[in-house]
Formats: sequence, structure tokens, C-alpha cells
Amino acid sequence: MTKGAVYWHFSSKSDLFLALCEQSLSKLLNELPNQAHQVMTSVNPLKALELLLESEFDSCEAGSGERPLLFFEFVANSREPEIREKLAEAFSRLFLGTSDVMKELQRKGFIIETIDPHALSIALHSLINGVVLMWLLAPDQVDFKMLSKEISTILWHGIRPNTSIE
Repeated sequence: MTKGAVYWHFSSKSDLFLALCEQSLSKLLNELPNQAHQVMTSVNPLKALELLLESEFDSCEAGSGERPLLFFEFVANSREPEIREKLAEAFSRLFLGTSDVMKELQRKGFIIETIDPHALSIALHSLINGVVLMWLLAPDQVDFKMLSKEISTILWHGIRPNTSIE
């Protein structure tokens, strides 16, 4: 495709990147119910969660991290109200869709019902995006394989003391 053909469909680089971002978020959301079901019904859900996180992080490393870097640059430099509004709408759909998946997992008894599914949705996406951001800033300090194991353990077992605190 020529540059002119691309700009015929998109009025600016921001519009093009926003379309790519929305497409990526939609794909993520479409795959999430199946991924969650596979993890929860696995013989070893903890290992399945670890492998899922690993695959998510591996996709960041493909292409030397250009995609996540472009995404964070785009978000950080989006001062246009229209672009910010569209990003907010795209992420709102992602959070609400993920929240629906969490509610379904709660309904099926796969995760505890005392956690707000919307808060869990935001926390999960924030955790993953935060790890990616830290990798972009200090790649020598961020070991995706090790973090996949540790994050899956934290998510599966929670953070709690060895003895109950009353």
C-alpha cells in the first residue's frame, strides 16, 4: 500500500495509530473469554496462567518492543481532545468487557465473588501494562519469564501473610 492510500483512509498518523490501537484492544478482548476458560479449566491453572502471561509478554519483545513503545508514546503525546476521547472509549470497552469476563468466572465459581470485577479488570490490565512499561524503561531489569511465574503466583494465591492477622 502506498503512503497516499493509507492517508486516504486516515486523516493523520494519530488516526491511523488509534485505529491500530482499537483493533489490538478488540482482538485482546475477543480472545480473553477463551483464554480465561482455558486457564481455569486447565489441569494446572497456575501454570496455564503463567504461560498465558509469558505469551503476552513475548509478543512485546517481538520486533524489539517497537509496538509497546509506539503505544506508550502515542498515549503520552495525545493532547488532542478527540484522540484522548477515542482512547478513553476504547479502554472503557476493554475494561467493561474484561469485567464481564471476570463476572462470568465468578458466576462459575472460578474466582472469589468478594472482588469487584471492574476493579479486577483495571488492576489486571494495569499490572500487565505496567510491567511492559518498566521493561521499556529498564529492559535489563525486567525478566518476562521470571515475572510471568511470580505474577501468576501472586494473582492465583493473592498477597497474604503466612499467619492470619486479626
